[in-house]
Amino acid sequence: MKRHNLTSRLADNVKPSRAEIDAQSVNSYFDELEQTLKGIDPNIYNYDETNVSDNPGSKQIICHHGLKRVERKIEHSKSCLSVMFCGGATGVYLPPMIVYKAKNIYAEWTRGGPGGTVYDCTPSEWFDSRCFERWFVEVFLTAMSSCPGKKCLIGDNLAAHFTPDVIKQSIENDIVFVTLIPNGTHLLQPLDVSVFRPAKIKWRNILESWRKETRIKGTLPKNHF
Repeated sequence: MKRHNLTSRLADNVKPSRAEIDAQSVNSYFDELEQTLKGIDPNIYNYDETNVSDNPGSKQIICHHGLKRVERKIEHSKSCLSVMFCGGATGVYLPPMIVYKAKNIYAEWTRGGPGGTVYDCTPSEWFDSRCFERWFVEVFLTAMSSCPGKKCLIGDNLAAHFTPDVIKQSIENDIVFVTLIPNGTHLLQPLDVSVFRPAKIKWRNILESWRKETRIKGTLPKNHF
């Protein structure tokens, strides 16, 4: 291994459907994207949803050799909530949309967030067609009302995102939807590739600091999030 300049690394597990994405498919996607984006610049936006967990994550520590199990005492849980992000090619971020895992939304859960943030809830905590439609109308269309000309919105190809009302309003507001290659979001989704990792590192640091200062135990309360 030294002679051939090789190293040993842990391999990430990738589903066969994702592993089958080849260079030809990616090149074809960018060729079509280039044609679609002609005359649209700078009104190009990318949306994606991600989950935020109530877990500060592991931390590197110093310990004695031979210890089989190393632990640190800190409150955490397996609870998560979903956040929809959307950013523009000019570096502008639109207000997020938060989806809690709950049957009802309460006023105290909607205070203290960034201006214009939209809040909702679902039994699964994930975005469904109703939530996406709310985000599209209340966040994206609201932000685009002051942007003349054609707009492009890039995102995944989830069928739940393309309700009849979303399609109708996209046509009326001169918005072009560009969907990523199925099973190729890990390569082509801009937010997923370059934004979410540093954002989640920052979130874990904030959560860890809050956990050390608060006396609240158990799951992170939604009104504190």
